[in-house]
Amino acid sequence: MKKLIITAHPNPKGFTHRIAKRFVEVAQAKGDECFVMDLYDERWKQDFLMLDENNKQLPDAKREVIQEKITRAEELVFVFPLWWFDAPAIMKNWFDMNVTTGFAYRFKKHSLLPHRYLKGKSARIFFTSGSSKFIIYTAGIGILIARWVARFFYVGIRLKSYTVFGSLPPKTEPQREKLLAKVARIARR
Repeated sequence: MKKLIITAHPNPKGFTHRIAKRFVEVAQAKGDECFVMDLYDERWKQDFLMLDENNKQLPDAKREVIQEKITRAEELVFVFPLWWFDAPAIMKNWFDMNVTTGFAYRFKKHSLLPHRYLKGKSARIFFTSGSSKFIIYTAGIGILIARWVARFFYVGIRLKSYTVFGSLPPKTEPQREKLLAKVARIARR
């Protein structure tokens, strides 16, 4: 299976990147093809969405490359910290810039649902947070998940799983390995 792993954390040594690395190691060991896209890496960093006077997106060379990566992927894996009960702005901008009309969907006349061009793809999400899982779940994770499900559904992607890692960063290496073992179990599916 071809997997596109999208990460969004400004610290290259942060636990978010360890999650992505473990996911890739296990997925590749079972024969999956993986490509990691770190949104803070200059190769993938994009300016915020800008429109011309006709509300059309301005040209962006990176968009074409990213959309090709999305097209090739059968599964998209998002790994990011939960900031203010949502993804970092750079991740939301990634959607604005790349999951666009004409590529991911097209409006249908007299229909609430568009033509969904990313049907057949699946997604997984790994959230990290300094808050405890109790706080995350009681303070609105349902709203966040609903937003992601809506984004995916709108373009035809099926959400396979979401995993919340709270109370981060883990204090000891055995604690980190316990969490990474969970990532490995998910990557084997």
